[in-house]
Amino acid sequence: MSGFGSAQPQASQPAPPPGWYTDPSNPFLYRWWDGSAWTQHTAPAAQGSGPTAGFPAQQDLSGKANTSMVLGLIGIIAWFLPIIGLPVTITGLVFGIKSRHSAARSKAIAGIVLCSIFLTVSVINAALGAYLRVTGRI
Repeated sequence: MSGFGSAQPQASQPAPPPGWYTDPSNPFLYRWWDGSAWTQHTAPAAQGSGPTAGFPAQQDLSGKANTSMVLGLIGIIAWFLPIIGLPVTITGLVFGIKSRHSAARSKAIAGIVLCSIFLTVSVINAALGAYLRVTGRI
């Protein structure tokens, strides 16, 4: 929107998510970004907070991507005990999905793949263990 500043996303970058960002034409205001254009809605900016540039800074989610990958690696061992494997892999899957658009996209995808595989294996292990217990085989 030309009336609210010239900062527009570059063609190679995906548009930032909707949210409040520093106004491109007034650093003392936040302006609502609807995901594709600036709107007319503004709010006073708190001093010393928010991005300094006019275009919304993409939130760095690489920590979540790293966490997802690490939890996926832990899931390789944790599936043996479904009570540990299920929460570890589900948590890793959530972190991976939330961070798949971050700078560490490859780590997020690795975490999603590992967590998906070992979540499935944990569920199969839990179901098999329950079946064997109910039928009296263990």
